[in-house]
Amino acid sequence: MDDSCPCEEACHLLDDEGKQVRHRHPKQKRSRKSLYLLSIILTNLVTAIAAFTVGQTWQRHRDQSSIHSQLHTPQDETSFYADIDQDSRHTVKFSPFSLDPKASPYTSPPSPEVDQAWRDLGVEYFTFVLPLPLGPTFNIDPSHAIIPADAPGAHNESGYAVDMEAMHQLHCLNLLRKGQYFNHEYYAAAENLLDRPSWAFRDPERNVRGHINHCIDALRERIMCAADDEVLPYFWRDGEGMTISDFAVTRQCKNFEAVRSFAEKHQLDDWGTSYVLKTPPDAYIASDIL
Repeated sequence: MDDSCPCEEACHLLDDEGKQVRHRHPKQKRSRKSLYLLSIILTNLVTAIAAFTVGQTWQRHRDQSSIHSQLHTPQDETSFYADIDQDSRHTVKFSPFSLDPKASPYTSPPSPEVDQAWRDLGVEYFTFVLPLPLGPTFNIDPSHAIIPADAPGAHNESGYAVDMEAMHQLHCLNLLRKGQYFNHEYYAAAENLLDRPSWAFRDPERNVRGHINHCIDALRERIMCAADDEVLPYFWRDGEGMTISDFAVTRQCKNFEAVRSFAEKHQLDDWGTSYVLKTPPDAYIASDIL
């Protein structure tokens, strides 16, 4: 009898008990082994690519979320932003909804008292000087206005003229408050134009509208940029199926006082009033804006 197997793929044999068993050809064994090794290699390759992609994404996220890392690190307490507490959070309970305009000191009817409450938040702080080496950290380049070292409050160091974002946002919110139909008459009156944020109402109507519209859109952009994903629950109200949002929620907030204190401490002395900058002959002029 010919002991060779005529089938290249498999032969059928009898075992000791007379049962038919399947004998795999050596070529098929090698083929399955190769596929197994190939699957391991591909799996490792995909895992490595995924790990690299996740690592790069995390690095980009870390770089974007710590824009001040070059300014304030535990090892560099003498850095420019060392006065600002960047990391800690504190608990704040927000105000509930109320129809009473005096429920908040910031929404009371126009008066010197409510204006002082807003001033205390820093809405009238002047520009401060950001050291030139820190410009790239904030995507600022020499096409932007540079304060000379001899400017009052520049501390003998030239740098970029900048405003703190939080102060600008509060300035905009205060301007919107003053521009409300029930407040506008008061702040448009000449005798009530002593504070700087009210200067806007001395401008032509076109400029006043433009200023207010800028503030509305600037706040919209900042709100959308933050994209707050916290939620507001509802309470039941009198009446079938009536509800009202519970705005008196508790949040973890950054240290605003540290930011305000920094802006107050570093502001220029009377910049734009008693001291007037001289525009360099080669300066970039934003004539397409105004």
